[in-house]
Amino acid sequence: MKSQFYPTESDIPEQYQINDSIVQRHYLCNVKILEWEGGRMAELPWPTGNLADVMGGSARTLRALICEYLFFSQFQACAESHASQNASRLAVMQHAEKEYRKNAGGTAFTRLSK
Repeated sequence: MKSQFYPTESDIPEQYQINDSIVQRHYLCNVKILEWEGGRMAELPWPTGNLADVMGGSARTLRALICEYLFFSQFQACAESHASQNASRLAVMQHAEKEYRKNAGGTAFTRLSK
């Protein structure tokens, strides 16, 4: 079942294989695309003398981390697609407004009252 959704590396044609590492340094926050400036958490001291431990087993934790990563990647792709769609729509509306002003002799838009 899983193999029908996820191809193996040998199933991917060579021209579509990614040989370089992928670095994602941008993220969406409050409708702004920001750049990740590095892990500030690495600068913080560990709060206790105890080491971190994985609860529930390594396989279960790894599965949860992979699911979260896939969810985040899909969410990011959807957000970028939505932002691109809105940018295209805005560009078309601005072009239409410019053409309208040019063809209508520079008159402004007026609201029709009922």
